[in-house]
Formats: sequence, C-alpha cells, structure tokens
Amino acid sequence: MLFPCGILILYILISVSGFRKDLFSTRTSYFWAHSNVREPQTNEWMSVNIDGTPCTAQHVSTLIRHGAAYPNLNFLRKLSDLQKTIRENLGNIQFSYIDTWVSRYPKEKAYHLNPLGMNEQFSIGNRFGERFRKLFEGSKELSLNFLSSNKDRTTSSARSFMNGIRDVIEFVEDKEVDPYINDSLVRFYEDCPKLEKVTNDPRLLYELRTFLDSDYIKNITDSVQRRLGFSDNILSKNDISFINLVCASELASVNSTEWCDMIKDSEREVLEYAQDLEDYYERMYGHPVMGEIACPLVQDMFSDMDHIVNGSSVRHRGKFYFGHSSTMTSFYAVFGFFKEQPLQANKFKELREREFMGSKAISFSSNIALTLYSCAPNAGQFNNKTVDRKYIIQMFVNEEKVKIPICGEDPCFYGELRNRLSNMIDMCDIESVCKIQDLNSASCIGSFLCLLLLIIHRLL
Repeated sequence: MLFPCGILILYILISVSGFRKDLFSTRTSYFWAHSNVREPQTNEWMSVNIDGTPCTAQHVSTLIRHGAAYPNLNFLRKLSDLQKTIRENLGNIQFSYIDTWVSRYPKEKAYHLNPLGMNEQFSIGNRFGERFRKLFEGSKELSLNFLSSNKDRTTSSARSFMNGIRDVIEFVEDKEVDPYINDSLVRFYEDCPKLEKVTNDPRLLYELRTFLDSDYIKNITDSVQRRLGFSDNILSKNDISFINLVCASELASVNSTEWCDMIKDSEREVLEYAQDLEDYYERMYGHPVMGEIACPLVQDMFSDMDHIVNGSSVRHRGKFYFGHSSTMTSFYAVFGFFKEQPLQANKFKELREREFMGSKAISFSSNIALTLYSCAPNAGQFNNKTVDRKYIIQMFVNEEKVKIPICGEDPCFYGELRNRLSNMIDMCDIESVCKIQDLNSASCIGSFLCLLLLIIHRLL
C-alpha cells in the first residue's frame, strides 16, 4: 500500500503521543479508532464457505462516512472566543502558550477533507480493492459506481477512495471518474419536517440532559478550571466539550497536542459517553423515523442486488456511497445494530465497554459493506434447514465481519433479509415518512387513535 510520506509521518507522530486518541466520538480519526485493522490477503472477501457449500461474491455495496476534515467557520469563531476567555482568566503558567497560540486552519478549506482524511480513504479503498481484486479486476472502471453528497469532504473522500482502489486494480478502461452527486441517497435526513420535530422534542434527549446535569460533568468542569488556574467558575459544560473538540481537530488537522493537556483521558471517556447518548437517541433509536428515513439508500442498494438475484446481468460490481455521520447512524438503525444495549444516563460505569461507541461506529471514514454472494446450486441444507440458499448477504462493519442483527439466520439469506426490509425497499416514500401528520387530514380521521387525538386536541 502506498502512503504519502508526509501523511505517514503525521500518522506515526499521532500514534506515539502520550494519551488516548480513540475517545473523540464522531471526531475520531479512522486510524485512531481502528488501528488494529490488518493488511488484507488478496481476494479474502471474495468467497465464503457455508456448511461445505462454496459461495462467491457477486456485488458489494458500501456506505462510507467522509474522512477527517478541517473544522468549519463557526468552529473557528467559537475557538477565537474561547481562547480570549481562557487568556483573560488563566492562572497556570503551564498553559501560557494559549496567550500566543495562533490558529493554523486554512479558512478557505473550512470543512474540506484534510490530508489525514485523504489518507484514511485511500488506505480503505486500497484494502477493499485487494479483498475484492477478482470481482473488480478486468472490468471497466464504470462497473464501479461512486455516489456522494454535494459537500467537498464527501466528493474528495470518494476520489481518494477511488485512487486507493486504482492503486491495486487494473481496469480494462482506466480513466478518472467523478462521483455522482445524489443528496437524496446520502443526505436523506435533510428537509424532513418530521425528523426535525422529533429531534427538537425535549423528551428525546432525556438521558443526555440527565447525564449532563450529573456529578460526572460537574466534576470535569470544575477540574478543568482548576487545572487552568481559574479563580472563578467561568467555563460552561459546553466549553469543556468544545475544548475536547479543539484537541481532536488540532490532532487531525495540524498535528498539535497543545489543547489536549487541558483534559485527562478519564474525563474524555465521560465526554464521549455524553456525545454517544445524544447520537444514540437523536440519530438512531429515539424514534422509528430515524431508521425509516434511510429507505432511499436501502432501496437503491437492493435494486442492484435484485437485478443480480433475478438473473439479469451485473450492472455494478461495486457501489460506494459517501455520506455523513447521520447517514451512518440511520443506516445502523435499519439493520438493528447496537439496539440490544440501550444507553442510559445512570449506567456510565457499567457501559464503559459498550457496543455503541461513536469513536468506533461513526468515526471519520467509518464504513458498512453489504456483500452479495452466489452459492453453488447443489442440493443440501444449511444448518439442517431447507431454504433457498442461492444467495446470501454478509456484512462488514469497519472492515470486520459481523452478524446482521435483524436477520434470523447466520448466514443471512438474501431472500430473508429482503423480506424483513420489504416495506423500505418496495414502498419507500420519503415524503410520507417525513410528513408531519395533520390531525385534520382524511387519512388520520379514518383511524380511531387519530380521532381520539383530534378530540383531545380540540378540548385543550
């Protein structure tokens, strides 16, 4: 695998610094969160063996979050205000560098992919190319389809990922291909009134609010201010969280650790749990709409696989969607990931080794791959169950093989998974999903529950 020299040095420097870098929730670099990803063997995901029956990969659809990016302009404005506050109240000479600290973020690249993010995407694309070499090689490059939102950080991620694949795959027709821009598939959560109403419901974030009011957060706020030598309580809990984000951004963008010494690793764990509570309820399991709004993406993925299963020629051997953290959380919810262990405000200690950690599940460049395998048509059974076993689905989350929670079988038969998602695939209507139900609408009046709500509404 080829790494640009400067980025490799940056990665090494970050790797040997003296504190944990895998605790920044959605601001965690893929390299920091998944440093144990091993180099792949050629074609290692091309085939699986199920009870003695060989199955071969026919298609892979992959959702990928954009890589590490520079902060946005609002971040830079807040950072300037925070620096001024700290400078005016600082009492510990250990942090005197804050007086002369100067932002090195290029404003013209606000929220653009940074060099670390480019390398994340290049290396993941490189490994995917190696694992599916037999599926991709010898085909036209157009047999791989790349879709992105209209943001620079996603389009640049797609190009870096493509370059990683091209580094190991020889295409029959090798030419540069720009990703297709399709916000309806990877930013489906935008312009959704019902989602906005749900996420603004204070009941949704009860667990988060409870945790933010706990002694855990109060103690961290007090500790950081004592560390800085403040004589009064100046910083809010939001300021403390923001200092942690500055640390993550400095590490990822300009390889600086200066802001990181203000917060200890044990405190970073608490701050990540607070962020995980917000993501879990606001963007995953707080309301059914969180998963339902992903139906355009699910429908598009299964259209290609349906094409193969129904005996038609392969349209795309690989399809890659480049989206955002909200794209990832909604997609996780569709398949039931992390649902068995709900996060609660009073269970921080018990859930320190929890399944859902934002730094692992939705780090920069996090990825979910669905691979369709065709199995040999000889007679037989899987696990002594007579089932149509021609096609199976295997999922890989952040390059690790996982069991699909909503699928009753392992291996997961394509027909069974499709049946479980049939409403999303066959009847996806994002306008209906996102529409706020009018208590006076005809569709509502036909329902006893809606009639009851209407009566209560008019009595109030």
